[in-house]
Amino acid sequence: FLSNSWLFGSLIAGPLQRPSREAYDFVIIGAGAAGSLLAARLADDPSTTVLIIEAGATDKHPLVDVPLSAIFLLESERDWRLQTEPQGK
Repeated sequence: FLSNSWLFGSLIAGPLQRPSREAYDFVIIGAGAAGSLLAARLADDPSTTVLIIEAGATDKHPLVDVPLSAIFLLESERDWRLQTEPQGK
């Protein structure tokens, strides 16, 4: 399970904590399914350090795991209010 920012390898940093290293062997942006799997595989090697960065709030809100409940999270702290633009054909 990953929270906002986790560092794999020899050190674990919790959410909203600054990593204690200045350099890492690998930096993974995004802790979704692919990013988490990649970070875990890379961290299997104890000689490497991996930093994984995830933005956004924690997923502890009860509506996060309920199908079709995203509408109730609109305009909350979980809504980044990103807008799309029409694309040309």
